[in-house]
Amino acid sequence: MTSEPPTDDRPRGVLPARYRDPVRIGTGGMGAVYRAHDDRLGRTVAVKVQTADGAADEVFRARFRREAMSAARIHHPHVATIYDVGEHDGAPYLVMEYVPGGNLEERLAHGRPTPAQAVDWVAQAAEALDAAHAAGVVHRDVKPANLLLDEHGAIRIADFGIARLLEDAGAGLTATGTVLGSSGYTSPEQAQGQPVTAVSDVYSLAAVAFELLTGERPYAGRTGIAELTAHVGEPVPLATARRPDLPAAVDAVLARGLAKDPADRYPRARSFAAALRDAAASDGATAVQPLLGAGIEEGRRRRRSRGLAGTAVALVLIAGATAAGVMVAGGGDDGDADALVTRTTTRTVTGAAPAEPPRTVVETVTREVPAAPAPAPEPEPDPGPAAPADGGAVPTADEAVALTDRSTAALEDGDSAAGLALAEEALRALAGTGAPYEGNARYNTGRALIDLGRCDEAVAHLERSVAVGGSAWQLGVRRDALQEARTCAA
Repeated sequence: MTSEPPTDDRPRGVLPARYRDPVRIGTGGMGAVYRAHDDRLGRTVAVKVQTADGAADEVFRARFRREAMSAARIHHPHVATIYDVGEHDGAPYLVMEYVPGGNLEERLAHGRPTPAQAVDWVAQAAEALDAAHAAGVVHRDVKPANLLLDEHGAIRIADFGIARLLEDAGAGLTATGTVLGSSGYTSPEQAQGQPVTAVSDVYSLAAVAFELLTGERPYAGRTGIAELTAHVGEPVPLATARRPDLPAAVDAVLARGLAKDPADRYPRARSFAAALRDAAASDGATAVQPLLGAGIEEGRRRRRSRGLAGTAVALVLIAGATAAGVMVAGGGDDGDADALVTRTTTRTVTGAAPAEPPRTVVETVTREVPAAPAPAPEPEPDPGPAAPADGGAVPTADEAVALTDRSTAALEDGDSAAGLALAEEALRALAGTGAPYEGNARYNTGRALIDLGRCDEAVAHLERSVAVGGSAWQLGVRRDALQEARTCAA
């Protein structure tokens, strides 16, 4: 077949004769998609035909065949059914259920849906993804264009074309370092060519949910590599900043769904969808706490063990209201005893059976930290902006935000010196403003100073980061860092 269809969009000879009147209706990651009538079974179908260039590439042909094998293993009402697979005139093709209602990308072009409709679509897609994961398949390219709508407005996930069987690590179809997926929805690990798992699909679904709720991708305004880089290193933006009528609880749920570390995300797509539904239905007065389990705690310990102390920045710097309480209690009558830091979180757990209602669980995590004198009431000092080394102009507000994000990325990479320099540059514009990003920049500055052994200098910045305010989770981590700085400086 040619790379371009005939001008009447009715290609001849592309498909076997049983598929009558083919009309090109779109393109996918591997080729063109046609609507046709299956004379043998008497129904309308969608037929995906591999491109001529792809058909000449044996690796690409193998990947195409794997699409059919993996997708055919998934049986679920919200997955587009695969009917047949074959080859015609040297070009592989597969036949799937024709879904007539377009896709969510086309739907978004006409405006964002209501929050209730968005959450419902996310829930349907989540059920389908969990079914795929149970069958050992990761989609790897969850995006609005692959979420089709049937005649009743229900979701059908299509195009498992770059899916890979979880248990088939030796397939060799994806070269090391190859990034497959779409830049607007790609998980950080996929963007870096690292192994992709079921929670990578959870990340992509969270990015889709962000767009459905706000009308924009999380890192809209960037394309290609710049957008991939943002997924890897920049804090999760606030959905409520783009759509103020959303409950604050939505920010916290999206933040966990879009966590940089896979261990920090919801373990199942369905868990994410359930939390999002609860958050979207909240009245905004009380935020819904996302499940903060052992994965996050372990992730934070793991980052610290790599020398990235305090760089739970992917979680620290995401704003999102959460319900969490922190208390510090003495370890006993001995004033030299370690202190016990206890964090209590409330989480909603989805029942194992579909009919089982969610239940609320309160869990407490306690850990020991070196004792320190009881802190006095937290002041609100403003250490002031760092003096410019080059005498240059003060950054604009937008530049300061970008500098803070770059500082976050540097700290995540373990480069405390670069993170400090970028945060101090950002504070030239943010100091004293009380803006949320001042709190972020102050925390980054304090965290970097601790890492560099300058704990006495870190105290004032961390005190200010607490005074600026933020979510309960942010304040908890900032207070932990402040306690660490005070202990270190003593």
